[in-house]
Amino acid sequence: MSLEGEKLAARFSCNCWTARVKKFQELLREFARNGANREKSIVVLQKLVSFAWYQIIARQNNVDDLFDAKIVMAYWMGDENLVKPIGSEKNIILPFHNFTVLEDVHRYSDTITIDDVDRCKVSVGRVNDVGENQIKIDHQALIRQGGEFSLAQDTEIISVEMGFVKSVKMGDWVVYHEGIAIDILPEKEALNFTRNEVCRHTSYYLTILDLFVAFFIFQLFSNFSEHDNSWPHILENLNKGKIKREKSQ
Repeated sequence: MSLEGEKLAARFSCNCWTARVKKFQELLREFARNGANREKSIVVLQKLVSFAWYQIIARQNNVDDLFDAKIVMAYWMGDENLVKPIGSEKNIILPFHNFTVLEDVHRYSDTITIDDVDRCKVSVGRVNDVGENQIKIDHQALIRQGGEFSLAQDTEIISVEMGFVKSVKMGDWVVYHEGIAIDILPEKEALNFTRNEVCRHTSYYLTILDLFVAFFIFQLFSNFSEHDNSWPHILENLNKGKIKREKSQ
């Protein structure tokens, strides 16, 4: 198995809800930093929900190593070449972290707040200030209006733990998750993420999610066509760009 991919998985997972509840945070942090306690850390990583998604993405792409860095990154950051829809037209799911998190809002809306979801989803932002253990980031918050998800046009400054980016400086772009900075992105890659990845992998998947919810509601009240208006047809047109995606904000 790929040590690089294993450590990447530990970075993203070390402060997730399960790691906090089960008190795996420090174990995964140390493994992510220096590879310590690898065997025990792998056992923990295999118990997390994310591991099931690694398995699905790896199987979709005929990759044997479930912790291949490309597979791990595809789940957490999104990759249209690797992440493919699964399920039936009644229950479509994308093995991409932000999609699965947002889908939980619809299932557990009475117990999960939009702030919880915003913290749980993977985000990219520019560093506004650097402290001793914390950094301030220009954050584009997740919002929900009229039952639809989107990203706020204006940014707000939030503080996150410096985490795995000790050499960070003002103006850097970082990936962060669950209040921890995961990695520094080159400016070109970060700008590409904010202009394109956010559109394709956040707004794009949000669109799919909203279509899925609309499809489900519509099915409750009518017999849905198995032809042009069917869910696979909608998804196919969305993938081909025939359905307009949200512009980058």
